[in-house]
Amino acid sequence: MALDPFFDQPTEHSKVKTRIVSKYFSAWSNVMLTATNNRENIAYIDLFSGPGEYEDGTPSTPLQILGQAIKKNALQNLLITYFNDANPENTNVLQHKIKSLPGIGSLKNAPIIDTMEVDQSTVQYFEKIHVIPALIFLDPFGYKGLSLRLVASFLKDWGCDCIFFFNYNRIRPALSNPLVTPHMDSIFGSQRSLKLQNILKELSPDEANDLIVQELYAALTEDTNANYALRYSFKNESGARNTHDIIFATKSIKGYDIMKSIMATESTSRPQGVPSFEYNPSLLPRNIHQLDLIPYFRPLDELEIKLPIFFAGQTISMIEIFKQHNIGTKYMSANYKDALNLLEQKGKIIAKPYADKRRKVLGKVTFADRTMVNFPPFEGE
Repeated sequence: MALDPFFDQPTEHSKVKTRIVSKYFSAWSNVMLTATNNRENIAYIDLFSGPGEYEDGTPSTPLQILGQAIKKNALQNLLITYFNDANPENTNVLQHKIKSLPGIGSLKNAPIIDTMEVDQSTVQYFEKIHVIPALIFLDPFGYKGLSLRLVASFLKDWGCDCIFFFNYNRIRPALSNPLVTPHMDSIFGSQRSLKLQNILKELSPDEANDLIVQELYAALTEDTNANYALRYSFKNESGARNTHDIIFATKSIKGYDIMKSIMATESTSRPQGVPSFEYNPSLLPRNIHQLDLIPYFRPLDELEIKLPIFFAGQTISMIEIFKQHNIGTKYMSANYKDALNLLEQKGKIIAKPYADKRRKVLGKVTFADRTMVNFPPFEGE
């Protein structure tokens, strides 16, 4: 079987993936260690670890995570790492690379390396046990082993978040292949899987991708213990279609906020200051601010329209506007402040303190979290 080139070389795509996982592990582990007063073990679990490096020797996620642990005293003492790959060639290379890491002996808990096949017995095992606070990374080659039950088996316990790599290039044709319907059922649920099989052939590639991810989101929030989900997309070289997605699932609003900020930072473009939540290589040579010139892609304009409708008749602080509205959107706190400033300038809202009483930064009126906003009711109400 020819390997997916995404996994062979440290392309910019794979570097972004590794950065997102590593950054989240750093933030998540800090939160967990603080919450447990540096007294309880936490874990990093990677069920499809690969060899720990790309073909040119560049370290991938397992070695990046261990590198963080070696540098931090609390992680040296409290982190448990579990790396699994069904291919013993991969685990042999990983074991060798781990032993060669400078400072690896400082870890109280030696990394656990396994070669099990991820299947129903894996799911049943994690369903039965109590999982300590853990960050779980699922990066299968294709889709075998990935299931809603597996994600749910981790998220059932406190402090557990899940990041998984969703290979759209393989999922899309698999949904039309009756031979792998059981695999698709395990990922989407049987009803959603059937719905996708029946409707995808009528959709364009972009429409199909959006629907597949929408159904996956619904499955995660309805059929697992996830309260929140996030998506970061990878485009092909032309930027015309998605190839892969990173999906994040969590019960924690704090985890959601942290990962949203990380994914926003890794976005290739920010039209009107709104992060795209995607890596699009076709935009890299271009000044991303040029996107502001494209009239049909102005997300801040959309936010400016939506807020007076969503909060009609309410008086509410900026921070509460953000908390109540941002879930499931690409908008960050700064985007809400920009939209509210524009609405205030147009006389569509009343903000207190008034604009002339608020401080300016580089000539721009600020919009503090505690600023109160009065939205008028709909006309005719």
